Amino acid sequence: GIAGAADSTKIYDCINNARIQGGSGVSLAAGIVASASFDTTITNCKNTGTIAGSKQVGGIAGEARYGGVKIEKCRNEGVIRSAYSFIGGIVGSINGKETVIDCTNTGKVGSGGTVGGIVGYIQSSDTKIERCSNFGDVNGSDAGGIVGLSNSPVINCVSQAKITGAGSIGGICGVIYNSITNCYNNGS
Repeated sequence: GIAGAADSTKIYDCINNARIQGGSGVSLAAGIVASASFDTTITNCKNTGTIAGSKQVGGIAGEARYGGVKIEKCRNEGVIRSAYSFIGGIVGSINGKETVIDCTNTGKVGSGGTVGGIVGYIQSSDTKIERCSNFGDVNGSDAGGIVGLSNSPVINCVSQAKITGAGSIGGICGVIYNSITNCYNNGS
């Protein structure tokens, strides 16, 4: 995508239209930045390219970690796919006190593991997922319209997509170990 890794970086108004293909067994592939960490801000960015990789694959970021990462007003329209886990329309996996707010996914997201229309997997309990929308079909093992597996609250989000899979499946979250507040699902 635009960058392989970003540490305490500001990324604004970027667009990726290219196909990104991670190699066999290679983690981290994304349209904007594969690995975002330490106070990186990604604002008003868009991916339209197909993104494929092994694990931790996202339309905007493959992973967000170590605290302070903020992804806002971003959009994915590309197909996101992987044979393995932690795949999301916006972010593949989150580990830390990060924020994903006002983001939209319209691309299809598919994985053999944990997958979400916005975020595949959230490890920490203090991540903020708010005002996000998913309109892209999601298919995986544990699959959710917004988050595949979340340890953080999901607030004011909307999913209007078909969610399918072999494990735990939900219109908002496939698996949640926190709370879902004021969310709306109108998918199948």
